[in-house]
Amino acid sequence: MKGVKYLGLILCIAGFVRGQAPVVISQPKTTEDIVRQSGIQGNARPEPNAIVRADDELNLKDSAELLRLATAINDELRKNGQGVLSLKTLKKVEDAERISRAIKQRMKRR
Repeated sequence: MKGVKYLGLILCIAGFVRGQAPVVISQPKTTEDIVRQSGIQGNARPEPNAIVRADDELNLKDSAELLRLATAINDELRKNGQGVLSLKTLKKVEDAERISRAIKQRMKRR
């Protein structure tokens, strides 16, 4: 996720240096964003399968991020020793909690 933000920033800077308009890269963040990108316009209701597919796609992406965070938290806990937590580790724990709640909410929607 960080890499995408940095890539977008680099492309914007490169565009300004060359005198071109900046390029904006956006990643879908919600199910509605993915359904919207699939071409459904106006007041048309998206088909239920499109919503389920979008939820599955976001769940896979979020679960990979959750695994990365859990591994990083585990490594930091082992490295720092007993009873010592850095603010960076606490931030990762909060991010993992936020991601797991989002996955849970999407799964409940089914």
